[in-house]
Amino acid sequence: MFFRLATRLSILMLAVLSACGDLDKLSSSADVVSFQIDTVYTASAELGIPQIDRQEGVIQIPLLYGKYIPDIRFKAQVRIDKDAKQLLNLNPDTVTVSRWTEDVVFYVAAQNGSVREWAVRLVPVAQDKPADVLGMAVADFAPSTCVVGDSAFVFVDGTERYIKVVAPQAVFPLTIKPSFRLSEGCKVVGGEQELTFQSRLDLKTVSIEAEDGFVQDWTVFVETGDIIYADNQAGYPGTQTYSTNLAESSMDVSLLTGDGDQIARLEVDSVQNVVSIVVRNSTSRTPQYPLSVRMDFPLRFNQMSIGLQPGETITFSGPDQVKTFYLYDQYNDLKKLWKVRIEPYKNNEAEVTSFMLTRSTPSSVKFLMDSTEINSENATITLVVNDGTDAFPVQLRANVGVSAGATLFGIENGKDFVMDNLNAQKTFMVIAEDGTEKQWTIRLVFAGALATDADVETFRITSYHGAAGKLQMSQTTDVDKVNKIITLTITAKGSDLPLQLKAAMSLSYKATMTQGAFSPNDFLTFNSLADTYRFTVRSQDGLTENQYTIRLDDRSPAAGTAADLLTFKANSIAAGYAVASTSVDQAGRTITMHVTQKGSGQFSFIPQYTTSDGAIVAGISPTAALRFASLKEQKTFSVTSEDGQTVNRWRIQISYEPPLTNGTMDWSGTTLPGWSSSNTSYATIAQRATGQDGTSCTLLTTGSAAGFFAAGSIFLGRFEMSLSQVSNPKAMTHFGIAFDGRPKSMSFDVSYSTSNDKGSVDFQLLNYTGSGSIEYHKYGSVNSAGKFVADASREPGVTVVAYGYTTISNTNGWTRITLPLDYYYTEDQMDVTHMFITFSTSYQGDQFKGSSDSKMYIDNVVLNY
Repeated sequence: MFFRLATRLSILMLAVLSACGDLDKLSSSADVVSFQIDTVYTASAELGIPQIDRQEGVIQIPLLYGKYIPDIRFKAQVRIDKDAKQLLNLNPDTVTVSRWTEDVVFYVAAQNGSVREWAVRLVPVAQDKPADVLGMAVADFAPSTCVVGDSAFVFVDGTERYIKVVAPQAVFPLTIKPSFRLSEGCKVVGGEQELTFQSRLDLKTVSIEAEDGFVQDWTVFVETGDIIYADNQAGYPGTQTYSTNLAESSMDVSLLTGDGDQIARLEVDSVQNVVSIVVRNSTSRTPQYPLSVRMDFPLRFNQMSIGLQPGETITFSGPDQVKTFYLYDQYNDLKKLWKVRIEPYKNNEAEVTSFMLTRSTPSSVKFLMDSTEINSENATITLVVNDGTDAFPVQLRANVGVSAGATLFGIENGKDFVMDNLNAQKTFMVIAEDGTEKQWTIRLVFAGALATDADVETFRITSYHGAAGKLQMSQTTDVDKVNKIITLTITAKGSDLPLQLKAAMSLSYKATMTQGAFSPNDFLTFNSLADTYRFTVRSQDGLTENQYTIRLDDRSPAAGTAADLLTFKANSIAAGYAVASTSVDQAGRTITMHVTQKGSGQFSFIPQYTTSDGAIVAGISPTAALRFASLKEQKTFSVTSEDGQTVNRWRIQISYEPPLTNGTMDWSGTTLPGWSSSNTSYATIAQRATGQDGTSCTLLTTGSAAGFFAAGSIFLGRFEMSLSQVSNPKAMTHFGIAFDGRPKSMSFDVSYSTSNDKGSVDFQLLNYTGSGSIEYHKYGSVNSAGKFVADASREPGVTVVAYGYTTISNTNGWTRITLPLDYYYTEDQMDVTHMFITFSTSYQGDQFKGSSDSKMYIDNVVLNY
C-alpha cells in the first residue's frame, strides 16, 4: 500500500538534504532510527517488539503482560539518525516507566541545534493473570439467630462474576465474615473485611487483585429464596422435592450422652419434614436430658446442608426442644426446612404375646391347652377342642398377654365371652402404646380331625425395589382363594424392572408350603410384568394341595412416550477453559459447547439436564465428569422414553471459537491496541473516531505525501521500520498473529465513501511451520484454481489454509458486511496456527492509486463460527 511511496519519499528526502547541504552544512535530522529491547529487569513484565511512529514521535511498545506493575524497567538499544547529534534525557541502560499510562519523554538534538521531543509509550495488549475467587467460606455471621450456609457458591455469568451466600433464615441487616480461596498470588483489595447487607437486594463488591496488579470485581449477594415448609411441597415437581429429602436408610444416628438411653428407631417424615429420633431408656420411658446425638447423612452432588453439617453433634436440653436445618438444592434453588426432635419411646407393637384359658363352661368341652397357637402374621389365636363338640355354646375366660404398653379392646381379662359353635370366631383389638391398632381373631379347631384347608390366608409385602427405585406398589394385596391367585398391584412406574420384593404370608391352620416355598427373608424377582411366581400349599391331612400364583397387576399411569431433552447445562468446567454458551439443536439433536478459551488439561464438565417425564438417559451422568481427549472429540448419549418405544440419540460436540483481539475498535489514546498500521510514519491515516453506537471506532483515510497517494490501512501483525529495508517495504511488514480457530466468516460494520476508489478487506488463515515468530509478508498470488498461494521461496513454512477478500464501494452510511472464508484444507488435513486481517481505503494502494477523499469507518469486527 505505502511501501513504494516510502521508498520514493526516502529518495526525495535524501535529494532535498543534498541540495540543502550546499547552503547549510549542519543537519536538522533528529529521528530515532531503531529502538530495540535487550533486557527486561522487572520480574513478570513482558514487552513486545517496539514500533516507531515518526509522525507522532512515539515509540510504542506492546505491553504483553504487567499492565498494573509499577516502575517497569528495561534496557534498550537506541539508534538515532547518523546525522543527528545527541540523545538527551534518556539512559538506554535503564529505561523506567512508572505507569503504563504515563509516557517517558526524551529528546534528540540535531546538528543545527534544533531539538525534537520523543516519547516511549507502553500499550497493553493482553492480560494473562487471573484474579479469580475459587471459593468462599462464611467464617462467621451476625445476628446469631440467622441460618447461613457455611460456604458460598461462586459462578460466572457471561462477563459478570458472582458469589452467592445462601441464607434461608436471614435477618437484616446481616453481617458475614468471608474467608476467600483465591487464585495463586491473588489478594483481596483492602484485605478481607466483614460484609453487611441491609436487605436481600443489597449487593456488595469485592475486588480481587492479581499478582501483577490486575483487579477484578466480584458481586456478593444473599439468596433467601423459596423454602419448602411442611405439607407445601405439592407445588413443586417430585424430582425437586426429592432433591431436598433425606433417605432414612442412609442416615446414621448415634447417642453420645444419656445414662441408660438407647435409640429405638429413626423416623423420617418427608411430608412434615421431621426427623424423629425415638429414644428408649432402660429404666424409664423418658430419656435423660441433656442428651447429645450425632447425626450423619450423605449429601447428594447437588445438595448443601445449612444449619447442620453431616456428622455434627446436636445437644437437646429438654423434650420440647427442636433443632432446625435446611437442605438446599443448588440447581433448582430450593430450600427445605427440616426439624429434628427427640421422641420418647412408645411401643408400636400391637401383638398378643400369650393366651391362656382360665375357665370353660360347660366343663364337658375339653381343650388341649398346650396346643394353642398364636399366629402374628394373620393375627389369629387357634384353640384346639379335644372333646365335647356337642355341648356348645361354651363360655370361655382367658388371660391375654400383649406387647408392653398395649391395651385390649373388645375382650377383657377375667371376663367371659361365648363361642356358639365350633366354627364361631371372636374378634378383639390390640392397641399399641403409640396408637397402632391390630385386629385379632380367636377361632376353634377339632383335634380329632386333621385340618383339610390348604389356602393362603394373608399376604403382605414387607419391602420392594425397582431397578431405579421409581416403581411404587400398593401395600394392599388381593388373595383370591377361589382361583388361587395373589395379585400385587403396581401403582406407578411399572416399567422400572426388574422388581424384587419380600413378603410375609400366613396359611390355613397347620398347612405347609411344598414346591416353591419361600421365607420372609427371600427375594422374589419379577423381570417383566408377565412374570409369575408359583408355590404349592398342602393341608394338614395331606389330602388337599392348592397351587397358588403370585402375579403383577400394573395400574400405573400410562408410560410416557416422549424422549425429549428439555434443557442442558455444563457445570464444573475444567480449569482454564471458558465456555461462552451452550446451544441445543433439538432438530439435529446436537449439543454444541462454544469454547472461547483453552485450558492446559483436558476439557471436561459435569452435565446437568432435564428430560421428558420418566425418560431415561444413558451414556452420561449428572454425577460424573464428562472428559474429552481433545476438542475434536464428540460424545454421544441416548434418551429413551418411559415406555421404551422411542430412543433419541444425541451428540455433544465442541466448537472452539477464540475471539478476535479488540474487534470493538476501542482506542487507548492515539493507539489502537491489537492492530498495526504501516503508514502512520508519513501521514495520519488511521485515527480514532466515533461509531454509530456512540463508542469509539477506527477511521482510515487516504493520505498523500510528496504527490503520492498513501492508502489508510490497519492489519493484524506488526510493522518494523528499517532504513536498511526501505527499498523492500514488504520485508518490514509482518502479517499475522498466533491464532488456532477456524471461523467460517468475519462480519464488521463499515461506512465507506469515495469519489472514484474502492476499499478492500483481506482475511487469511495460515499454517506456519517455521521457528520463532511468524515471517509472512504476503508474497504470493492467485493460481489458476482461484486459490491464493504463498510464494514458497519467499515465505518458507507458510501455507494459506483459508482465504477471503472483498472490495467495498460507497456504502451511503453504515452497513454490515460478512466476508466468508474459502477453506483450502480441512481440519484433518491442516491446522490453523496464525491469522491476519487487513482493512484498506484503497484496493490498489500498493500501486499508489486511490482517491484523496476516501474514508473508511470500521467498527464491531467479529469472527463467525
